[in-house]
Amino acid sequence: MYQSLNKHSVEDFIKSHSAPLHEHVVTAVANVLPQISNYHEEDKTFSFRIILGAGELPSIKGRPHVLKTLPLEGLTLHAVAKAIKSLAVFCYNGADILINQTEDSVSFGVVYFDIEQTGLAEVSFLKKGFVIMGGLSRTKVIVIGFDKNGQPENLVLSFDFSSPENLPVPDFSKKYNRDIALWSGIFRRAKKEVHGTICLIVSPEWSWEKDHENFSRAEVLQNPVSIAYGDGTDSTRKLDDGIRMLLSMMDFDGMTIIDTQGNIRAYHCFVKINQNDTSSGGSRHIALATLKKKNNNLYRAIYFQSHEGHIEFTYMSGPNEGKSVGVFDPSIMSMEKDGSFMTAFIEKARQRKALRNQRKSEHRGELLRAVYVLFVAHYRIDNFYTEPDHVKSLNKLLDDESNLDLLRRSETLAMFLIDTLLICFVGNTYGYSTEAENVIKKIFKKISLDVWIEFFKKENYLEEKAMEALSDGEARKRWDVFKKEIEKAHPELKQLDTLQRIDSKDFVYMNKAFRLLKDEE
Repeated sequence: MYQSLNKHSVEDFIKSHSAPLHEHVVTAVANVLPQISNYHEEDKTFSFRIILGAGELPSIKGRPHVLKTLPLEGLTLHAVAKAIKSLAVFCYNGADILINQTEDSVSFGVVYFDIEQTGLAEVSFLKKGFVIMGGLSRTKVIVIGFDKNGQPENLVLSFDFSSPENLPVPDFSKKYNRDIALWSGIFRRAKKEVHGTICLIVSPEWSWEKDHENFSRAEVLQNPVSIAYGDGTDSTRKLDDGIRMLLSMMDFDGMTIIDTQGNIRAYHCFVKINQNDTSSGGSRHIALATLKKKNNNLYRAIYFQSHEGHIEFTYMSGPNEGKSVGVFDPSIMSMEKDGSFMTAFIEKARQRKALRNQRKSEHRGELLRAVYVLFVAHYRIDNFYTEPDHVKSLNKLLDDESNLDLLRRSETLAMFLIDTLLICFVGNTYGYSTEAENVIKKIFKKISLDVWIEFFKKENYLEEKAMEALSDGEARKRWDVFKKEIEKAHPELKQLDTLQRIDSKDFVYMNKAFRLLKDEE
């Protein structure tokens, strides 16, 4: 829905997408909405969001602070408006206003979200029946809520149709999920922190080698940096690092290139300008005009942000090709999910999940227990200290010929063993255990050549956790070391086509496929 700012339409939307709220709370929030995109407090100008609802708060990693509570009995519109105004000053440093009504009172506070938790937190609040309101531009506000069937809807409001920012706003409500919320949050932060930028969004199939003629120079990442949700504190830290890196790159001269699966591909890129080009404006405007004329079917969209904060988002392919909107459209970051590129990865992920479930029910032996203990130890905080002993126990078990024979007969057990050894071998962001590595190399030799060949002949040899580990840029460097070590143990593997054809960048997309399946579940 898209309309001019009508207080009654806001009130109706809130009432239909949240638990019953006191009329003065709803009215006061509707009254303040025109200001939240461009709020003035003394000499400061900033924007913020309001999260409004009633009842139990979701379990989130944000930091909520209740600063004022008013009883519902005798509540006045003036008291609510005054409470909201008293909180606004905290939003200058990144807080959002949180208003929560209980049976007999309404609390007013602020909540601080780490940027990497934005998507998870927003969806958690929406599922609990809260409504989220925020600015899209200085003249536009969006209100998001889940309907009674648990489906996302939004209301986009404009209150100045004479503004030069009056580009339309995309409707991504039907696709709203944690990834869309995350990317919306990233570019909302870019608008605050980055002083003018261009970001080219491309298909995952894009490669610098095939497109370099369109640019005069660029810093290309050999190992793309992935910005995506994962499991565990290490994944959260990597996500935070990736977001900070992206924002820093966007603040460089030139443009940044990311793909629709959330991978940073290049930065400090300068598009080649035709000497006969008559485009007007500064260098950033000329670069935008030049990019729009490029005929590359792997370009998906261009995000342009002027030094003054004016935003133009242009679709370069798909049903909206050539159209521009006035805000970053986060749904572009999942457009390849149903396309041919990701379909193959998602199908492989399904096969691997099926094999994992089969493995769980097939074996209950000593060897499986030893592999499982090592697997669990790897994800503990003290893994560098405990892994060596577990690997040594596993190595001792493989001195028994009957266990080696079991690996030959059980494809699923062999997969679990090799995947676990690989995860420990490549390590994590903090490194790997060198003591465990030396023993793992011995196990590589004990695993027979025919088991290795069968492992790599399968399309689904690497499992979910292995893909998550290898989606990290540093870990992918260890993949090359892993290959050299198994080829040293079994030189015949150098001739195995399926091993040599592996593109380590595919690990990033397999990891994304597993996450997409998890979202579907």
